Amino acid sequence: MVAALGLWWGHRRDEPIPDRPSGTDYILQWSQRTTIESGLGTVTGLSNGRVHAFLGLRYEQPPTGDRRFLAPVAAGSEVTI
Repeated sequence: MVAALGLWWGHRRDEPIPDRPSGTDYILQWSQRTTIESGLGTVTGLSNGRVHAFLGLRYEQPPTGDRRFLAPVAAGSEVTI
């Protein structure tokens, strides 16, 4: 049993890894644009006709400087997307 598993594992490991695009690359290929109004203003995203994707939206300010180990602070309307 162990020898058979070793032979199977060795065989599988030698096969080339298929080239698959990342999920983000797949979404960025979508041609339709979709726009929504949110509490922070107008947001534009991508759509494939069934699914809408809005990438890079900030939900909080980055924890840098004096705020490094403090609780999160909402992004606010001044954030440009």
